[in-house]
Amino acid sequence: MNYYIIGAIVLLIVVVIIYFLVSAKGTPISNTSVDGPFALSSATSVVKASSFLSPAGSLSFLRDGTGTFQAYVYLDSLSQTGSVSACGTGTNQPSCSSGMYDPCTCSTNVDCGNCSHDGYKNLISLYGVYNLEILPFPDASRQNTVSAQLSVQTMTADNAFIETIPLPPIPLQKWTMITISKTGRRVDVYYNASLVSSSTLLNMITNMNPSGAIVQAGDSSLSGSIGVISMNGTASTIGSVASHYSQTSDTRGAPTKFAISLKSHTNTVAPNAVPGLLNSLCLDGSCLYLPRIGNANPSLSSFTDSLSDLSNTSNTTKVSPVFNVQTSYT
Repeated sequence: MNYYIIGAIVLLIVVVIIYFLVSAKGTPISNTSVDGPFALSSATSVVKASSFLSPAGSLSFLRDGTGTFQAYVYLDSLSQTGSVSACGTGTNQPSCSSGMYDPCTCSTNVDCGNCSHDGYKNLISLYGVYNLEILPFPDASRQNTVSAQLSVQTMTADNAFIETIPLPPIPLQKWTMITISKTGRRVDVYYNASLVSSSTLLNMITNMNPSGAIVQAGDSSLSGSIGVISMNGTASTIGSVASHYSQTSDTRGAPTKFAISLKSHTNTVAPNAVPGLLNSLCLDGSCLYLPRIGNANPSLSSFTDSLSDLSNTSNTTKVSPVFNVQTSYT
Protein backbone atom coordinates (compact mmCIF):
# COMPACT_ATOMS: atom_id res chain seq x y z
CA MET A 1 0.00 0.00 0.00
CA ASN A 2 2.90 2.34 0.80
CA TYR A 3 4.16 1.95 -2.75
CA TYR A 4 0.81 3.12 -4.13
CA ILE A 5 0.87 6.19 -1.87
CA ILE A 6 4.43 7.08 -2.87
CA GLY A 7 3.59 6.58 -6.53
CA ALA A 8 0.54 8.86 -6.22
CA ILE A 9 2.60 11.59 -4.54
CA VAL A 10 5.29 11.41 -7.24
CA LEU A 11 2.65 11.56 -9.96
CA LEU A 12 1.04 14.59 -8.32
CA ILE A 13 4.39 16.38 -8.12
CA VAL A 14 5.05 15.67 -11.81
CA VAL A 15 1.62 17.00 -12.79
CA VAL A 16 2.17 20.19 -10.78
CA ILE A 17 5.59 20.76 -12.36
CA ILE A 18 4.19 20.25 -15.87
CA TYR A 19 1.33 22.64 -15.10
CA PHE A 20 3.67 25.43 -14.03
CA LEU A 21 5.97 24.85 -17.00
CA VAL A 22 3.05 25.08 -19.42
CA SER A 23 1.71 28.19 -17.67
CA ALA A 24 5.09 29.91 -17.78
CA LYS A 25 5.49 29.00 -21.44
CA GLY A 26 2.33 30.93 -22.26
CA THR A 27 3.89 34.19 -20.98
CA PRO A 28 7.26 35.14 -22.54
CA ILE A 29 9.94 35.81 -19.94
CA SER A 30 10.59 39.19 -21.56
CA ASN A 31 7.06 40.46 -20.82
CA THR A 32 6.17 42.46 -17.74
CA SER A 33 3.81 45.22 -16.67
CA VAL A 34 3.67 47.56 -13.67
CA ASP A 35 0.64 49.78 -13.05
CA GLY A 36 1.83 52.40 -10.57
CA PRO A 37 1.28 55.33 -10.54
CA PHE A 38 4.71 56.71 -9.57
CA ALA A 39 5.53 60.35 -8.91
CA LEU A 40 8.05 62.04 -11.22
CA SER A 41 9.30 64.39 -8.50
CA SER A 42 12.22 62.07 -7.69
CA ALA A 43 14.27 59.43 -9.47
CA THR A 44 12.48 56.13 -8.83
CA SER A 45 13.14 52.58 -10.02
CA VAL A 46 9.71 51.75 -11.40
CA VAL A 47 10.54 48.37 -12.99
CA LYS A 48 12.81 45.98 -11.12
CA ALA A 49 14.30 42.57 -11.93
CA SER A 50 11.68 41.01 -9.65
CA SER A 51 8.99 42.24 -12.05
CA PHE A 52 10.08 39.60 -14.59
CA LEU A 53 9.74 35.82 -14.58
CA SER A 54 13.52 35.35 -14.67
CA PRO A 55 16.80 37.33 -14.62
CA ALA A 56 17.17 36.66 -18.34
CA GLY A 57 13.79 38.26 -18.96
CA SER A 58 14.82 41.43 -17.15
CA LEU A 59 17.65 41.96 -19.68
CA SER A 60 15.67 40.94 -22.76
CA PHE A 61 14.89 44.49 -23.95
CA LEU A 62 18.57 45.40 -23.66
CA ARG A 63 20.15 42.33 -25.24
CA ASP A 64 17.61 41.06 -27.78
CA GLY A 65 17.29 42.46 -31.28
CA THR A 66 13.70 43.62 -30.79
CA GLY A 67 11.70 45.07 -27.92
CA THR A 68 9.03 47.56 -26.89
CA PHE A 69 8.68 49.82 -23.87
CA GLN A 70 5.43 51.66 -23.15
CA ALA A 71 4.28 53.98 -20.37
CA TYR A 72 1.73 56.70 -19.70
CA VAL A 73 3.29 60.00 -18.61
CA TYR A 74 1.60 63.06 -17.11
CA LEU A 75 3.85 66.13 -16.91
CA ASP A 76 2.34 68.62 -14.51
CA SER A 77 4.27 71.83 -15.22
CA LEU A 78 7.67 73.30 -15.99
CA SER A 79 9.98 75.29 -13.75
CA GLN A 80 10.24 79.00 -14.42
CA THR A 81 14.02 79.13 -14.05
CA GLY A 82 16.93 76.85 -14.76
CA SER A 83 20.60 76.68 -15.55
CA VAL A 84 21.98 78.21 -18.74
CA SER A 85 23.25 75.67 -21.27
CA ALA A 86 25.55 76.96 -23.98
CA CYS A 87 25.44 75.89 -27.61
CA GLY A 88 28.49 75.49 -29.81
CA THR A 89 30.74 72.88 -31.40
CA GLY A 90 31.87 71.07 -28.25
CA THR A 91 31.45 67.30 -27.88
CA ASN A 92 28.47 67.73 -25.56
CA GLN A 93 27.05 70.98 -26.95
CA PRO A 94 24.04 71.32 -29.27
CA SER A 95 24.07 73.20 -32.54
CA CYS A 96 23.26 76.88 -32.11
CA SER A 97 21.08 76.81 -35.24
CA SER A 98 19.14 73.55 -34.83
CA GLY A 99 19.49 72.70 -31.13
CA MET A 100 20.44 69.11 -32.04
CA TYR A 101 23.43 67.11 -30.84
CA ASP A 102 25.97 65.38 -33.06
CA PRO A 103 27.17 61.87 -32.07
CA CYS A 104 29.59 62.11 -29.14
CA THR A 105 32.49 59.72 -28.52
CA CYS A 106 32.59 58.56 -24.90
CA SER A 107 35.80 58.89 -22.91
CA THR A 108 35.80 55.12 -22.27
CA ASN A 109 33.67 52.17 -23.29
CA VAL A 110 31.80 52.31 -19.97
CA ASP A 111 31.93 56.03 -19.13
CA CYS A 112 29.97 58.53 -21.24
CA GLY A 113 29.90 61.32 -18.68
CA ASN A 114 31.72 63.63 -21.09
CA CYS A 115 28.70 63.40 -23.43
CA SER A 116 26.07 64.52 -20.89
CA HIS A 117 23.51 67.08 -22.04
CA ASP A 118 23.56 70.15 -19.80
CA GLY A 119 20.13 71.35 -18.73
CA TYR A 120 18.27 68.19 -19.72
CA LYS A 121 16.74 65.88 -17.12
CA ASN A 122 15.97 62.18 -17.49
CA LEU A 123 12.25 61.62 -17.70
CA ILE A 124 12.71 57.88 -18.37
CA SER A 125 15.92 55.84 -18.39
CA LEU A 126 16.17 52.22 -19.57
CA TYR A 127 19.28 50.46 -18.20
CA GLY A 128 21.13 53.78 -18.42
CA VAL A 129 21.38 53.08 -22.19
CA TYR A 130 18.15 54.67 -23.47
CA ASN A 131 17.47 58.07 -21.87
CA LEU A 132 14.35 60.10 -22.67
CA GLU A 133 15.43 63.63 -21.74
CA ILE A 134 13.44 66.84 -21.45
CA LEU A 135 14.17 70.45 -20.59
CA PRO A 136 12.27 71.07 -17.35
CA PHE A 137 12.27 74.84 -17.96
CA PRO A 138 12.19 77.28 -20.89
CA ASP A 139 15.78 77.80 -22.05
CA ALA A 140 16.08 81.45 -23.06
CA SER A 141 19.72 80.98 -24.00
CA ARG A 142 18.79 78.71 -26.92
CA GLN A 143 15.62 79.77 -28.70
CA ASN A 144 15.92 76.88 -31.18
CA THR A 145 16.44 74.27 -28.51
CA VAL A 146 14.94 70.78 -28.69
CA SER A 147 12.74 70.33 -25.62
CA ALA A 148 12.65 66.51 -25.74
CA GLN A 149 15.12 63.97 -27.07
CA LEU A 150 16.14 60.33 -26.80
CA SER A 151 19.84 59.70 -26.20
CA VAL A 152 21.08 56.16 -26.88
CA GLN A 153 24.45 54.67 -26.01
CA THR A 154 25.90 52.82 -28.99
CA MET A 155 29.17 50.99 -29.58
CA THR A 156 31.70 49.62 -32.02
CA ALA A 157 34.46 47.13 -31.32
CA ASP A 158 36.67 49.91 -29.93
CA ASN A 159 34.52 52.84 -28.82
CA ALA A 160 31.25 53.85 -27.21
CA PHE A 161 29.08 56.76 -28.38
CA ILE A 162 26.03 58.78 -27.40
CA GLU A 163 23.66 59.30 -30.34
CA THR A 164 20.76 61.69 -29.80
CA ILE A 165 17.36 61.63 -31.51
CA PRO A 166 15.34 64.90 -31.39
CA LEU A 167 11.66 64.55 -30.50
CA PRO A 168 8.60 66.83 -30.47
CA PRO A 169 7.69 68.38 -27.09
CA ILE A 170 5.83 66.06 -24.76
CA PRO A 171 2.37 67.57 -24.09
CA LEU A 172 1.93 69.03 -20.63
CA GLN A 173 -0.99 68.72 -18.21
CA LYS A 174 -2.41 65.78 -20.13
CA TRP A 175 -1.63 62.08 -20.32
CA THR A 176 0.64 60.86 -23.12
CA MET A 177 1.39 57.22 -23.88
CA ILE A 178 5.06 57.00 -24.86
CA THR A 179 6.27 53.98 -26.82
CA ILE A 180 9.91 53.17 -27.59
CA SER A 181 10.27 50.29 -30.05
CA LYS A 182 13.56 48.93 -31.36
CA THR A 183 14.55 46.59 -34.16
CA GLY A 184 18.31 46.25 -34.47
CA ARG A 185 19.69 49.77 -34.96
CA ARG A 186 16.29 51.29 -35.74
CA VAL A 187 14.43 53.04 -32.92
CA ASP A 188 10.82 54.20 -33.30
CA VAL A 189 9.16 56.58 -30.85
CA TYR A 190 5.39 57.05 -30.58
CA TYR A 191 3.29 59.59 -28.70
CA ASN A 192 -0.12 58.03 -28.09
CA ALA A 193 -1.01 56.39 -31.43
CA SER A 194 1.25 58.57 -33.62
CA LEU A 195 4.74 57.77 -34.83
CA VAL A 196 6.82 60.88 -34.07
CA SER A 197 10.32 59.57 -34.86
CA SER A 198 11.92 56.67 -36.71
CA SER A 199 15.71 56.71 -36.72
CA THR A 200 18.46 54.28 -37.69
CA LEU A 201 21.46 54.77 -35.45
CA LEU A 202 25.00 54.88 -36.85
CA ASN A 203 26.29 52.12 -34.57
CA MET A 204 24.93 49.11 -32.74
CA ILE A 205 23.10 49.81 -29.51
CA THR A 206 25.05 48.87 -26.37
CA ASN A 207 23.75 45.55 -25.05
CA MET A 208 26.19 44.72 -22.26
CA ASN A 209 27.03 46.05 -18.79
CA PRO A 210 23.94 48.20 -18.11
CA SER A 211 24.86 51.20 -15.99
CA GLY A 212 21.41 51.91 -14.54
CA ALA A 213 18.14 50.46 -13.28
CA ILE A 214 15.93 48.54 -15.68
CA VAL A 215 13.48 51.45 -15.77
CA GLN A 216 14.08 54.61 -13.76
CA ALA A 217 11.74 57.58 -14.01
CA GLY A 218 11.65 61.09 -12.61
CA ASP A 219 13.90 63.85 -11.35
CA SER A 220 13.76 66.37 -8.51
CA SER A 221 13.09 69.17 -11.03
CA LEU A 222 10.07 67.43 -12.59
CA SER A 223 6.45 67.25 -11.52
CA GLY A 224 3.90 64.68 -12.64
CA SER A 225 3.20 60.95 -12.74
CA ILE A 226 4.03 57.82 -14.71
CA GLY A 227 2.23 54.49 -14.81
CA VAL A 228 0.81 51.58 -16.82
CA ILE A 229 4.37 50.59 -17.72
CA SER A 230 5.01 47.55 -19.90
CA MET A 231 7.95 45.87 -21.63
CA ASN A 232 8.05 43.00 -24.09
CA GLY A 233 10.45 41.38 -26.52
CA THR A 234 8.72 42.21 -29.81
CA ALA A 235 8.87 45.33 -31.97
CA SER A 236 5.72 47.42 -32.29
CA THR A 237 3.91 48.63 -35.39
CA ILE A 238 1.64 51.63 -35.80
CA GLY A 239 -1.33 49.28 -35.72
CA SER A 240 -0.30 47.51 -32.51
CA VAL A 241 0.48 50.81 -30.75
CA ALA A 242 -2.87 52.30 -31.81
CA SER A 243 -4.69 49.17 -30.65
CA HIS A 244 -2.97 49.21 -27.23
CA TYR A 245 -3.69 52.92 -26.83
CA SER A 246 -7.39 52.53 -27.60
CA GLN A 247 -7.71 49.58 -25.22
CA THR A 248 -5.99 51.29 -22.27
CA SER A 249 -7.20 54.92 -22.52
CA ASP A 250 -10.50 56.74 -22.28
CA THR A 251 -11.94 59.26 -24.74
CA ARG A 252 -9.66 61.99 -23.35
CA GLY A 253 -6.52 59.90 -23.74
CA ALA A 254 -6.07 59.21 -20.02
CA PRO A 255 -5.32 55.66 -18.86
CA THR A 256 -8.49 54.03 -17.60
CA LYS A 257 -6.63 52.60 -14.60
CA PHE A 258 -6.06 56.02 -13.05
CA ALA A 259 -8.11 58.87 -11.64
CA ILE A 260 -6.61 62.35 -11.42
CA SER A 261 -7.46 65.08 -8.93
CA LEU A 262 -7.09 68.74 -9.92
CA LYS A 263 -7.73 70.13 -6.42
CA SER A 264 -4.09 70.70 -5.52
CA HIS A 265 -1.27 72.69 -7.09
CA THR A 266 0.36 69.40 -8.03
CA ASN A 267 -2.21 67.13 -9.58
CA THR A 268 -2.70 63.89 -7.65
CA VAL A 269 -2.97 60.59 -9.51
CA ALA A 270 -4.42 57.46 -7.90
CA PRO A 271 -5.53 54.02 -9.15
CA ASN A 272 -9.17 53.77 -10.09
CA ALA A 273 -11.21 51.59 -7.76
CA VAL A 274 -12.23 48.24 -9.22
CA PRO A 275 -16.03 48.23 -9.71
CA GLY A 276 -17.80 46.07 -7.14
CA LEU A 277 -20.55 43.57 -7.79
CA LEU A 278 -23.28 46.02 -6.77
CA ASN A 279 -21.90 48.68 -9.10
CA SER A 280 -21.41 46.27 -12.01
CA LEU A 281 -25.02 45.06 -11.79
CA CYS A 282 -26.35 48.56 -11.03
CA LEU A 283 -27.86 47.26 -7.79
CA ASP A 284 -26.67 50.43 -6.06
CA GLY A 285 -28.58 52.61 -8.54
CA SER A 286 -25.40 54.31 -9.80
CA CYS A 287 -26.43 53.94 -13.43
CA LEU A 288 -29.84 55.53 -12.92
CA TYR A 289 -28.59 59.12 -12.57
CA LEU A 290 -28.97 61.34 -15.62
CA PRO A 291 -26.24 63.82 -16.58
CA ARG A 292 -26.75 67.43 -15.48
CA ILE A 293 -27.79 69.76 -18.28
CA GLY A 294 -27.32 73.51 -18.01
CA ASN A 295 -30.14 76.00 -18.31
CA ALA A 296 -30.73 76.84 -21.97
CA ASN A 297 -31.72 80.44 -21.01
CA PRO A 298 -29.63 81.24 -17.92
CA SER A 299 -30.34 84.35 -15.88
CA LEU A 300 -27.86 86.47 -13.92
CA SER A 301 -28.80 84.60 -10.75
CA SER A 302 -27.45 81.41 -12.30
CA PHE A 303 -23.96 82.87 -12.06
CA THR A 304 -24.14 83.97 -8.41
CA ASP A 305 -21.54 81.42 -7.29
CA SER A 306 -19.19 82.39 -10.11
CA LEU A 307 -19.52 86.11 -9.35
CA SER A 308 -18.85 85.57 -5.67
CA ASP A 309 -15.53 83.92 -6.53
CA LEU A 310 -14.32 87.20 -8.02
CA SER A 311 -14.15 88.88 -4.62
CA ASN A 312 -10.82 89.84 -3.11
CA THR A 313 -11.28 87.32 -0.31
CA SER A 314 -11.62 84.29 -2.56
CA ASN A 315 -8.80 81.91 -3.29
CA THR A 316 -7.24 82.21 -6.71
CA THR A 317 -5.49 79.65 -8.86
CA LYS A 318 -2.28 80.57 -10.63
CA VAL A 319 -1.89 79.64 -14.26
CA SER A 320 0.94 77.19 -14.82
CA PRO A 321 4.08 78.68 -16.40
CA VAL A 322 3.86 75.90 -18.96
CA PHE A 323 1.78 78.22 -21.13
CA ASN A 324 4.74 80.57 -21.50
CA VAL A 325 6.83 77.90 -23.22
CA GLN A 326 7.65 78.47 -26.89
CA THR A 327 9.13 75.78 -29.09
CA SER A 328 9.90 75.34 -32.75
CA TYR A 329 7.17 72.69 -33.03
CA THR A 330 3.74 73.95 -34.01
